[in-house]
Amino acid sequence: MKKILMIAILALSLNVYAQNLPNTFNTHHPELCSMKNIQGKIEAKGTTSGEHHKRNIQKTNKYPNEEFNLVKRWDSIYFWKWDPILAGWALSSNNTNLVYDDNNDILSFVAQDWNGTNWINNVQFTQTYNANYSSTGYILETWNGVDWVNTYKNITTYDANNNHTVTILQTWDGISWVNSHQSIFTYDGNHNQTSHLSQSWAVNEWVNTYLNTYTYDINNDEIRDLGQSWNVNVWENSELSTYSYDANHNETSELDQAWLGTDWVNSYLYTSTYDADDNQTSEVDQLWDGTVWQNDSKILYTYDTNSSLINEVDQTWNGSEWENSLQFTYAYDASNSETSGSVQTWNGGDWVLARSSIITYDADGYEAGQSNRNYDDNGILIIGGDSTHYYFHTLTGINDLEPDEIISLFPNPNEGIFTISCKKNISSVVIYNLLGERVFANDKSIEITSRDIDLSPQSKGIYIVNIDVGGKIYNRRIIIQ
Repeated sequence: MKKILMIAILALSLNVYAQNLPNTFNTHHPELCSMKNIQGKIEAKGTTSGEHHKRNIQKTNKYPNEEFNLVKRWDSIYFWKWDPILAGWALSSNNTNLVYDDNNDILSFVAQDWNGTNWINNVQFTQTYNANYSSTGYILETWNGVDWVNTYKNITTYDANNNHTVTILQTWDGISWVNSHQSIFTYDGNHNQTSHLSQSWAVNEWVNTYLNTYTYDINNDEIRDLGQSWNVNVWENSELSTYSYDANHNETSELDQAWLGTDWVNSYLYTSTYDADDNQTSEVDQLWDGTVWQNDSKILYTYDTNSSLINEVDQTWNGSEWENSLQFTYAYDASNSETSGSVQTWNGGDWVLARSSIITYDADGYEAGQSNRNYDDNGILIIGGDSTHYYFHTLTGINDLEPDEIISLFPNPNEGIFTISCKKNISSVVIYNLLGERVFANDKSIEITSRDIDLSPQSKGIYIVNIDVGGKIYNRRIIIQ
């Protein structure tokens, strides 16, 4: 439902809180996203709420080596902001202290902010999973300057088919957890979500707030979404969306209507077209003026031979013709991974650069970093932006994963002095810089579980630490700053 009034209460609550939180990532093969999206990322293995209809728009394949059984684990993620005064990047925040389970799902991490001198704790995230590796809940804690303080708690349950059935969001009142919002989901025999009930906690009981009811055709394509609001003791109609599809199950139209007390009244109409590869090529949005449909906006999509989106043009209707508004362009490498993108605005005669993005990858094809720059009205001066770099190590085979608790390096980042701690005896330690030069080695059989390392004479930067534990080599990255 494009103009939906009620999205998932849980996600909405997190969004409100997340306005002051740093960037973070999802729990399995994480990628760049914001804390505002964390709920959608976490629930990706279950069911999502809110807008159900996603267009068939292909952009990138960010993890091409998963098919070769390579697995990456983040060591840390660092974020920078563009400083327009210094005309350069300024360190902003990080995600660190990542702990994984044997399925490569993140169990916990800490988000910190850089104050110009030191790293200041901000948020700590801890998550649990069931036997199917679906998230059963998480706790968000915030730093009060001395200790971690409970803030939000999520409890998620599933049915026998691992369909997500209930999510409860709780807040901490200083003494105990207090219910806040609840979402309840039902499914049919084909595992299609048939309803989403949203409730709020009122002193000692759950109170209905909004209900979405979904209907499907024999092809399991959703054809109807009814939204209703709770009015004291009865459900009242609010919004209705109906959908149609082509023979390939591509959504060709969406009609949104609003309830005016006695009847449904047209509101929005979205019409889409597709190419022979089922890529969406256009979308026309129209508004109902009470008598006829009036054009409002249009989107045109272009793809390369790999069906990856390379161009999107957004247009608006001026009353007599379509006018350009925004243009998005994307480029890809030989592995079909997105390497760059841009956003341009139309000034009436030409396209003007508004935002550009660059994405880099390591030798294995994993995303190593991304930078985004925002430009002034002339498309020349950089006035803002953000940059992200991922530090990780790659493992071969999900069954070969070892819990990160076996080896830890701390502090990280550091000023050259750090400790390697292991639950098993360390046989040897060898450290390289990014040029491949060995800067430290103790390849004798030291057979201890903890080792202090001094790299303070070395230059600032990233170093690769090879740790031999009983003949098995573990690779970790350390940052000297």
